[in-house]
Amino acid sequence: DDKFVISETGIYKISMNLVDLTISFTKLDQTPYNQLWIVGEATPNGWNIDKPNQMVQDSSDPFVFTYNEILKTGEFKIPTSTGNWVTDFYMPLTDHPDISVTSVQLVKGGSPDYKWNITEAGPYKNTLDLRSKTIAIRKFTPYTKLWMVGDATPAGWNITSPTEMVVDPSNPFVFTYEGALTAGEFKIPTTTGDWGADFFMPVENHQDLSITKMKFVKGGSPDNKWQITTAGNYKITINQFYETVLIEKR
Repeated sequence: DDKFVISETGIYKISMNLVDLTISFTKLDQTPYNQLWIVGEATPNGWNIDKPNQMVQDSSDPFVFTYNEILKTGEFKIPTSTGNWVTDFYMPLTDHPDISVTSVQLVKGGSPDYKWNITEAGPYKNTLDLRSKTIAIRKFTPYTKLWMVGDATPAGWNITSPTEMVVDPSNPFVFTYEGALTAGEFKIPTTTGDWGADFFMPVENHQDLSITKMKFVKGGSPDNKWQITTAGNYKITINQFYETVLIEKR
């Protein structure tokens, strides 16, 4: 009755090869927080510390949190818990830095009370990386054209002339495709003719089609794809700002 022994508690990746009869254990970094929020007059819920707006933890990298939203002019900071103004906060290194400054610090007890300041209202994509202690605060300009590429689509893997999606005339964030799909894979490029371009993809490769979360991937790596297992007519609706997808079989 031989057993493997774990000598140190933590998060592990275990890989086993049944052909070679080998096994490997890799201890992974453990994120300090699995939930974070954003609070301040720039956010939809304002200064409501009891119910601040929650950030989204990246399921493929738990150190990364995102928050995509229409922000108002005003301040914000990032609490590590709710209902308490003397909790720990992620903040800038100085008060009201230029939003191009990426450095972040964790402030115990919330003092000093530094904040980011949004001077121009509009759609923003915000990405906080706890591993590198950096934040990217980017004003979002929607893509005016998006496509689908893959053997599930009418154009197949033709990146030069992929299947074009249709923009919603009342909402530039929303694109749809309605038509036939075959069994196979697809992803959504932001330009044509370049496999190294940026893509919208599922969070995990071949994730269940009922999952509505997708992600924006710079440079096309990792190379995740949606998989259609049953051919037929489909309606696919994406929101490129909120990074959501709805795949409906007709």
